Amino acid sequence: MKFKHLLSLTMFFIVVLLYGQEYNFETSIDTTGNVPWTKKAFYNDPMNFQFALISDRTGAHREGIFGKGISKLNMIMPEFVISVGDMIEGGTSDLEQIDQEWTEFDSILSPLEMRYFYVPGNHDISNSTMGKVWKQKYGYDYYHFRYKDVLFITLNTMDDFVEIGEEQVQYFEKILKEHNDVRWTFVIMHHPLWHYKELNRFDRIEELLKDRKYTVFAGHRHRYLQEFRNERNYMVLGTTGGGSKLRGPKMGEFDHVTWVTMDNQGPKIANLTLDGILETDIASKSNQDKISALSRALSLKPFYVLKNETGVKGSVWFTLKNSSNDTIFFNGRVWHHHELNFDQSKINTTVAPSESKTIELTWSLDKNTLSRDMISEIELDYTMGYASLKNELAFEIKGRQSIAMDTIYPTVSFSEPLQFIDSISVTLGETDEELPIYYTADGSVPDEGSSKYKSPIKIQNPTEIKARIIDNNGYKSPVIGQSYDKVVPSKEIKLKSRKRKGLSYTMVAGHFKSLTEIPDNKEVLKSGIAHDFKINDLIIPGKDDDFGVVYTGFVKLAKTGMYLFKSTSDDNSRIYIDERLVVDNDKRHSNRTAEGYIALEKGLHKIRIEFVERSGEQYLNPSYTILGDSKGFQTLETLEFYHVP
Repeated sequence: MKFKHLLSLTMFFIVVLLYGQEYNFETSIDTTGNVPWTKKAFYNDPMNFQFALISDRTGAHREGIFGKGISKLNMIMPEFVISVGDMIEGGTSDLEQIDQEWTEFDSILSPLEMRYFYVPGNHDISNSTMGKVWKQKYGYDYYHFRYKDVLFITLNTMDDFVEIGEEQVQYFEKILKEHNDVRWTFVIMHHPLWHYKELNRFDRIEELLKDRKYTVFAGHRHRYLQEFRNERNYMVLGTTGGGSKLRGPKMGEFDHVTWVTMDNQGPKIANLTLDGILETDIASKSNQDKISALSRALSLKPFYVLKNETGVKGSVWFTLKNSSNDTIFFNGRVWHHHELNFDQSKINTTVAPSESKTIELTWSLDKNTLSRDMISEIELDYTMGYASLKNELAFEIKGRQSIAMDTIYPTVSFSEPLQFIDSISVTLGETDEELPIYYTADGSVPDEGSSKYKSPIKIQNPTEIKARIIDNNGYKSPVIGQSYDKVVPSKEIKLKSRKRKGLSYTMVAGHFKSLTEIPDNKEVLKSGIAHDFKINDLIIPGKDDDFGVVYTGFVKLAKTGMYLFKSTSDDNSRIYIDERLVVDNDKRHSNRTAEGYIALEKGLHKIRIEFVERSGEQYLNPSYTILGDSKGFQTLETLEFYHVP
């Protein structure tokens, strides 16, 4: 009886299932016999669903692409859409600008006909001010939801710049415990944390996930990549309008949305370009060596325009370097919209493994004077891949390279510094038999009878060097010159007062646009003695933006020489030595380096270092080297600093 009951119950469920599969299906054909369709069921299980992921819009974004992605999503109608971050440009603490950027994004997103889930990227919450705006607009910067027995967890990878905080880890663990019966788990975040060597707690996230079925999605790189870790699928999405070279799907450089169909077997994933559909393994970890070799293969040497009495001519060089173990083929065509006449416009060649090939294409213009309107961009269309038949289709990329003539003439690059104490060796750039450099050291104009540059020029007295390029046909570049001065090193300072180790520092509050505004500020936050330049150690809780720091005192130098100082900072910085501005890294910028030279005697010298923090990261790294010193750059912290109490 029990067996009959079980059998009846089983048959009932089979009938229900079949009815569900055939629901709404009607036909006039007698279905008891042969029918003109397969016996497979309709794909209409009520637990199946589709959703889409949309990738980075910003970071040198291209107008209109993200909006195009929205319109495409409306055509294919997923049940919902999830972002992987970077929706606005950000990078500012200006509330008006932040609001304007989100208003712009809202207008682009508004046509989307289904639910959209926000996930923050580094452009969306670049600093604490933007983080507060996000919380005001969206409430949470990490969260979860469950849909048809599938768990979705989003993470904020900007807790502390490419990191998830301890609070998030604990939240993640709690949510997993509360939803241990789901059939799949999706983790969505902006930074692909598994690519970062620094400790970011992602190892703990993976440990918590190890006993369940899951998939991870991220963005940020602007380059698509599918990987397998822990026998799971990890995907870094490409772009939906963000900055990209757009060299094609095989390079992982394409605009797309990612389409996920969830059924009882797990997720089925495809990439939909805005003009087509691509498989997930279009750019995989297994072919990265070949892909990397192709990405590095093509380089363009600066082309030149030279002029003589009869006309104007120029050349373009293509360098093809093959670092792979397979032969690379290259087919290209050079063309121009106007009146350039190319001696050869097509390139069809191959490059053997571990070899390089340089191709020169020459052009001419039958004009006595150079017209910038005539010399607009030169275009290179090319197809490049591996010549073996087994790889030709799998590793073929196409592209277009625009070659702009912003700098019309080849230039001679004079080496620095422009000052010296005893002597200096001056370089004039790379030597080239096709484009030789001629120079003079007496102020006269160089010609074919002048000295031909072959190696660095040693000078011991104040000297003006003039140089120009003259090719083998007598075409000449403009003359450029540079003066080198012999200087006396700044003398050491003899302190009569007792000195103590460390620099005095003063930290002041203010929204400074420039370092020049610091002396006018009277709101001192703190002061003391510093033995390094770790800005984070000085920060007062709740005051991580809008402040300036000034270090003053003396630095002890072990030898006389020409010193090169550098300052790498986020935001503004300057270095003064003996009250002379040596490094000027002022004006608004993110992480950037500036440098400057000064001749100094051994001994004590006055030093003043200024720093401004407006928003985002706080970073200051001053360093130095001595001209001719094999040690290279060292941090200033390796020197001895003093102050007078």
